[in-house]
Amino acid sequence: MWREAVWFVSLVIAIRMGRLRAIRGQHQLTGHYIQKRSPTVLERFWTTLFRIRTDVSVITTNYDILAERGLRNVPRPRVHRPGFNYGFGPETLMGGGFPNLDGERSHVAGQVSLLKLHGSVSWSFERGQLVKYHDCRPAMRGDPAIVAPIVGKTVPHYLQPTWRIAGGCLASASTWIVIGYSLPLYDKSVRRLLAAAATPATAVHVLDPDRTVCQRFQALLPRIDVRQYPGLPDGTEAVCSALFGASYPLQ
Repeated sequence: MWREAVWFVSLVIAIRMGRLRAIRGQHQLTGHYIQKRSPTVLERFWTTLFRIRTDVSVITTNYDILAERGLRNVPRPRVHRPGFNYGFGPETLMGGGFPNLDGERSHVAGQVSLLKLHGSVSWSFERGQLVKYHDCRPAMRGDPAIVAPIVGKTVPHYLQPTWRIAGGCLASASTWIVIGYSLPLYDKSVRRLLAAAATPATAVHVLDPDRTVCQRFQALLPRIDVRQYPGLPDGTEAVCSALFGASYPLQ
């Protein structure tokens, strides 16, 4: 039953990433791959940020592939995207089919480290190793490598390298921009990660209209400068003004 529950959660996410279409009399989910652009409120934020600087790491607890689609799997200079990698440099992803009709594998070869702490609907743990796909097929077939959405989550061994890299990125960054993460009390592992990585020089900028979220971060990091801004899209202008001054190039 538990495996089916995890499958259901990941399948719901995967369906939102694609499109259900009738093909040859059968309903099939298409378009659930990382290369597809998904316009979201984050697009304006990414464009604005990457026009200014690219020495950025992205850490997420989400299972979906919206971060991959926003960051792009390879550099796209014309749209101000340096591309991403999963923290381990260039990687070839598994999975064929559209958009890889020429038979070549997809790959990630960007500059930004994208660290998915709770796994992904596009990852699977197979034969003793973590396998990353260019689409959501692990969620479709029922074996996604995700941390179960329960109280008292534990970090599986195949995600521990990602957590170590995330801790190093947080510790070396002087600025943390938090978007869409409410720091729930039950997420104890993430709380420990943030508390261990924070230094006196860290500045935390929380983009969330709910003031209690900023208060949670301040309570967790009592010696750190924590500032609140509106949520997206309004928060983009506010936080960029605070960090880069009035002359930043807003897209």
